Amino acid sequence: MPKSNVPPRDAKALRWLDDYQKVSKWLSKWDLEQLIEENNGIYKIKNFFPPFVAEEALNILERLPATAWLSTAAKEDYTHNNIEHSFLSTKTGSKDLEILLRVFSILLPDHLNAFSAGKYQISDKIDTHDDRAYTNIRMEDTGEVVLCSRDVTLVYHLTKDWTDEMGGALVDLETDTKYIPEFNSAIIFKVPRYHQVEPVLERSRPRYSIFGWYLLPGRLYELYDGKNTNNADGDDNAPKVEEKESGGTLKKKEKKYKKRTAAAVDNEKNKKKEKGEVLLSQCKLRQRILAQYEKNQKKIKAKCSTNPLFCNQ
Repeated sequence: MPKSNVPPRDAKALRWLDDYQKVSKWLSKWDLEQLIEENNGIYKIKNFFPPFVAEEALNILERLPATAWLSTAAKEDYTHNNIEHSFLSTKTGSKDLEILLRVFSILLPDHLNAFSAGKYQISDKIDTHDDRAYTNIRMEDTGEVVLCSRDVTLVYHLTKDWTDEMGGALVDLETDTKYIPEFNSAIIFKVPRYHQVEPVLERSRPRYSIFGWYLLPGRLYELYDGKNTNNADGDDNAPKVEEKESGGTLKKKEKKYKKRTAAAVDNEKNKKKEKGEVLLSQCKLRQRILAQYEKNQKKIKAKCSTNPLFCNQ
């Protein structure tokens, strides 16, 4: 019988990924929010995992059955905040993948998160976009569904020996920087930020990654719907006055303009009030997330004390 091309499981690496204490200690060297703030909103982390763990992370994706990968193709549609894109992704398919994806929550424990595995094949791409989106998250402790906004993006590259000629680079359009997928490296940036993924040109093998977002409750920004309702200079709402217009016409326009201006002021006040309520909601939800996080920590420590093999390499 022909030999299988499916890579074997590395038990040591899988135990490491499932060991909260080891993973936390390794990832504690990176403060994502500080790195983003100090590096113009975007940063590349090299050697994201220990080498043997990165190897197994790639193997986990390569072991997934073809049926686990789902198409995420879509055409451009600004009315639904969509941009043209095509690639395969999955959140399920194996217990090993679930363990791998769970690790990313440790980096920003006061955020919610949503991560998936990505697989780009020939011609797959993502056109220019800024990652703004809302996501409904169901809380584990109460079952409550909370509307959240993407706050931080993380893309973990898992393809070896990839070159610019193969396509598939992540291009940061705000600094005109091209990030060629580098094995065991992660790109992090603040949302919103304009970027794109170039079409993959390589036919012989796919481009693998883990990608996702750290989320905060509430609407942190407005979504673009294809309608330019606001003018940058604020002049579009001003009445257009011509010399030939009568005094009565001018008074009507002035009255209409003042009414619109008053409405705009009220709208701005409401926005500030809503923002204050959102910040309070975020604070309360962060406290709940941290409480749940600390509760999980205690469970893991208790399990380690009663079953040392659980935390051994």
